[in-house]
Amino acid sequence: QAEYRLLRKHPHLLGSGEGQFGLLEESDAVNLAGKVDSLRDDIPEAVRALEKYDDVDFYPFFDRTMGESTAAEEVMRLFGRAVPTIFWFHLWEKFLQVWAQDLGQTVDEWVEAARKERETEMTCRVLPFA
Repeated sequence: QAEYRLLRKHPHLLGSGEGQFGLLEESDAVNLAGKVDSLRDDIPEAVRALEKYDDVDFYPFFDRTMGESTAAEEVMRLFGRAVPTIFWFHLWEKFLQVWAQDLGQTVDEWVEAARKERETEMTCRVLPFA
């Protein structure tokens, strides 16, 4: 919520609009909703995968090799991909909820618009003359 309020109050922080929030225009909301929608099914699985390591003693992983790296390095690579994705998903999801509430809209409207855009893009790729 704080991120949204900050960017609304100080739009110059958005710069040229090339960042993940664009210029806080409706098309930017649709783009962000599309990202969130595309990740929605994968996030719970990623969290479960990380939770499997909650009670694991990592010390022995430093002695196990997997090719040219240790098991600990491989696990850290997994964390390095999963943790930022999970973080951004939740931040974007909450950001969109606050944004939609501020504009009197729903995130579902933006998700639906993003899905329609994706369908149109796929149709244009399949039918280049459409």
